[in-house]
Amino acid sequence: MLTQKLRPKTFSEVVGQSLNVEILKSVTAHPEDAPRVYILQGSWGTGKTTLARVFSRILNCEKGKKEACLTCSNCRENPSFSPFYQEYDATEVGNVSTIRAMKDDLMSSASRVKWRVVVFDEAHKMSTAAMEALLKILEELSQNVFVLFCTTEVDKLPDTIRSRAIELVFSPIPIKDIYLYLQDTCAKQRIDIDSEVLGKIAYYSRGHMRDAIMRLNMYQIIDDKKIFVESITSGYLDLLAYFKAVRTGDKEGVQMCVDRLISHTLGSLKTDYFELLKESVKLYVSGSGTAALQETVNLYQTSLFDLLRVSTSAWASTVFESDLTLQAFLWYIYYNFKPAESVMTSMDSIERSRKK
Repeated sequence: MLTQKLRPKTFSEVVGQSLNVEILKSVTAHPEDAPRVYILQGSWGTGKTTLARVFSRILNCEKGKKEACLTCSNCRENPSFSPFYQEYDATEVGNVSTIRAMKDDLMSSASRVKWRVVVFDEAHKMSTAAMEALLKILEELSQNVFVLFCTTEVDKLPDTIRSRAIELVFSPIPIKDIYLYLQDTCAKQRIDIDSEVLGKIAYYSRGHMRDAIMRLNMYQIIDDKKIFVESITSGYLDLLAYFKAVRTGDKEGVQMCVDRLISHTLGSLKTDYFELLKESVKLYVSGSGTAALQETVNLYQTSLFDLLRVSTSAWASTVFESDLTLQAFLWYIYYNFKPAESVMTSMDSIERSRKK
């Protein structure tokens, strides 16, 4: 798979996280004086666990302090079996008994390695008791141990943990950076792809490099390229059709759109929904945005701000968790944003006049 083949091994290969790279590069240069606990927070596919692995490799590189040489025995070590890197899934080890069992290991030095990096992925899924058990351990870590928490929901980590850590924020990677990286990858891997299709892959990855590489991998192996392109854009296009049907009072059209929308993966649909809304408001305010959104902006005008308020409510944050709640939300929008009856009657009159 391309995601494994292309996974960065050095700081210089990491895309779109320059500030975080510089911070960890400084740590690798002076690890003796650096803090021992870090929280890597941000959305999926932006490089959190990848950078944790790079950090570990460079800390233990036999030749360099700020970059991996990739030739020494430590650099060639497979992270999955490395004595200086341990990566745990918090959904599996995030209970108090497992954390307590790790206590002696994390608080004692391991003579066979210079620096150890212990990563808790999906750290927000640890139990409260497990987090409490970690507090004492973090205060008495062995001098050669670094602990990294990777999380997409940092607010679920207790303040007692966050106050003992340096937080690194991983923002979505700029679309332009993803496109340039994919373009370079295609040249190196000899993947023949149209630049417009590559642009779509970059755009619909929504700032998540892993998603972009996985889609490029699918494009590489799938026979029907047209179907592939339709598959990555269909959710966004269905949402455009839905918002048009709402604003024109087309109830049957809304029903068809709702049926199509709930067939999509809800996580990706949520991303498309808020991206479309954000870009629509941006286009209305500044005139900057994609041409595909112009019709939506023309139909809603200042109602975009009301739609934004509804879509960012406490209720709306949970509607993408099931088909039923999503359907209820989509119909709620229809009944609150469809044109008034007087407007619809006027539109019908105009249409009848045209037919005559």
